[in-house]
Formats: sequence, structure tokens, C-alpha cells
Amino acid sequence: MPDHSQLLAFKALANPARYRIVETLARDRREHPCREFIDDLGVTPPAVSNHLRQLERARIVEVQRRGKQIYVSLAATDVAYQMAAFIRSSHPSGDDL
Repeated sequence: MPDHSQLLAFKALANPARYRIVETLARDRREHPCREFIDDLGVTPPAVSNHLRQLERARIVEVQRRGKQIYVSLAATDVAYQMAAFIRSSHPSGDDL
């Protein structure tokens, strides 16, 4: 049975926008500026902020502010590694990722 942190992570990833954020981070294995997600998802800055807050609570992403820029990366947690591995295994040949 999944532990509490895994349940929070799966719940966070149930939202398509949040899944796409983590999918991008898992695929690229680097940090991304928050603005990229606003553009890629076609949603408002407050919506992206809310999605990132949910992913932070689930310990999947880390958000860092540098000056006026905000950067997002996968968190250095077991649950983040597990979710990234799960997403990568869903696209073993890199298709659709």
C-alpha cells in the first residue's frame, strides 16, 4: 500500500496541468523558469502558482526565486524521484514526452 507521501503525490498528479509540469521536469532533468509553464499550459500566472504550490506540498517540486525570476525543479526527495521514474516509464522510448 502506498504511504502518505505517495498518496499526496498521486493526488497532485491527477490534475493534467500538474502532470505536464512534472512530465517536463522529468523529461528535461533541469530547472525551468515558471514563465515557461504559463506559456506552455496557456493558463494565468495565479493558476500556475496554485499548481506549483500543490506540487510543493506533495514534495515533488522545489520553487526558487532569484531576483524577479522564479525557477522550478524536481525536488530532491524520494517521492519526486519515484514520480519522475513513473512518468519516464510511461514513455520508455521517449515518445510523447
